[in-house]
Amino acid sequence: MAPAQPKSGIFVGLNRGHIVTKRELAPRPSANKGKRSKRTDFVRKLIREVAGFAPYEKRITELLKVGKDKRALKVAKKKLGTHKRAKKKREEMSNVLRKMRIWRTLIDDLYPYPGSLSLLLRRILIWSTFVDSASHEGLTAHKG
Repeated sequence: MAPAQPKSGIFVGLNRGHIVTKRELAPRPSANKGKRSKRTDFVRKLIREVAGFAPYEKRITELLKVGKDKRALKVAKKKLGTHKRAKKKREEMSNVLRKMRIWRTLIDDLYPYPGSLSLLLRRILIWSTFVDSASHEGLTAHKG
């Protein structure tokens, strides 16, 4: 479709119509639907840190470790109901695995010897992948 031509002020012809100035409207409330707030994001990450993963999520991560992506998708689809949700969950679990792998290599580089300090650091750093420290800052109680 061609871009709209400015109105000519004449009531006949291609660019017919009264000349008006276009008003800038405020955004509608429906534009905010689905937008996640800082507080909600923080609460979800905190719950994930405390509760950990559901059994089906653990199974999906195990399947992804072995390389059975299609089977992981099938398990997720069976649990979550739709293909779109299943793909999103599989992607989320693969991101978690990727973060854990990165932390594991970092720990191995820092502390190559197995021991209690190394194990403790592993556990701390693996748990810290699930909680973003930036989300803790600047969070205030909900006012409204």
